[in-house]
Amino acid sequence: MAEPTSSLKQEFPKSLEETSKSLPKEIELSKGYKCHQVIRDKIGYLFFNMASLCTDPPCKLHEKVTFLNLSLKSDPKNLNLSEELKKIAKRAYLVGQISLLAPISVFTGSVGMIFRLLGYFTQSSEFNYKRGIAKEKTFPTDDKASVFFLNTCFIGGGYPLTHGGVLPWSARVNQVADNILKQNSDIVCLSEVYDFKAAKTLYNKLKNQYSHFYLNVGPHHFAAKSGLFVASKYKIQNPHFIDFHDTLDHNKGSCRRGGFAFEAIDKENKAIARVYSAHLEYSLNDSKPSAQEIKARKEEIALIIKDIKSSKVFNAPTILTGDLNFSEKEYDKTDLIEYFQKTTESTNGTWRSDKFIKKLWNEKPNDKTEKGEEAFDLDHTFILKKSPKDLIDQPNYVVETKIIPSFDEKAEILSALSDHHAMETKITLTS
Repeated sequence: MAEPTSSLKQEFPKSLEETSKSLPKEIELSKGYKCHQVIRDKIGYLFFNMASLCTDPPCKLHEKVTFLNLSLKSDPKNLNLSEELKKIAKRAYLVGQISLLAPISVFTGSVGMIFRLLGYFTQSSEFNYKRGIAKEKTFPTDDKASVFFLNTCFIGGGYPLTHGGVLPWSARVNQVADNILKQNSDIVCLSEVYDFKAAKTLYNKLKNQYSHFYLNVGPHHFAAKSGLFVASKYKIQNPHFIDFHDTLDHNKGSCRRGGFAFEAIDKENKAIARVYSAHLEYSLNDSKPSAQEIKARKEEIALIIKDIKSSKVFNAPTILTGDLNFSEKEYDKTDLIEYFQKTTESTNGTWRSDKFIKKLWNEKPNDKTEKGEEAFDLDHTFILKKSPKDLIDQPNYVVETKIIPSFDEKAEILSALSDHHAMETKITLTS
């Protein structure tokens, strides 16, 4: 299901009553709310699932139109008769599908929006929790834990082709899931899982190896949710969404960017690690971000630091990971440099969307690509070195972050798992 855009502005709930919806299930159970929450979440999940089914035809319509445009844009020359006939037949087939889907989409899309609205008001918190089949992992004797992150570009319809230069999510999701299972990290944090059906598919692929899932994080009543997705082998406490809505420069009325914070705990309910998975505001031109874009990211980082200050957990490593959308130069000017230590080394760039799009759609390189600046390190992992609350020292640990390739620039670009590389961070406590 694609996340439709909307020009409507939404004032999201900020009251203590609404914030309490994100309390962990253990706390809600003690207050007698668990049964009520479970029922609401199941009904909300059903509504969102119905919305996904109803908006599937509009998504397919947009996808077919995109493929048709791509076929016209990247028209190969000097084809023989057989190849020319195949090209004509393919385009005729796409036109036929578009003709069938167009009238259906008008009706199902409208019904889907109603189900989306019902799901938004029914879901009891800022996320939907699902239990995996796997048994919870206890903290290993070697005192190690690992966190995996990937921006998936799992956008509905044909948007991955136009916004990432990669195939639609349905053509990549199995390989992405296989890559996650191969890495076998303790905690998986994903961004841009905008399509509800993509989140369901990931859950079904990973549930045998992971115990706890958080999807549909930061839902929107009509448009794009945060796109964050978390799977964990450890038990989770204090999961909550940090809303970046008021900071946004782009798509403020049609998107809920944010961060998802939680603590991974052992069988004795002791925090192993505190994790912040975030997707900060993007830049229209990453080589020349505007003052407003930089300001938005600075405010979002401030919200994360404010949340850290309010936490009662200071005896566990704190990780900030995600598509943070800033380069090394901008990092040096943020508050992160005071409290966090960067764990990722500068690479040839974790992101290639602009280059992929131009190559796929046969577009000429602009000044940025001619200067060799088509690749940027936008994905980062940081670890807290000093708590902003009274600058408390953090536990002793060794941290190692490595880049997990999602694409090979020498290979066919449509073989890419995403337009971003993944990251895996391993934490080893030394005391």
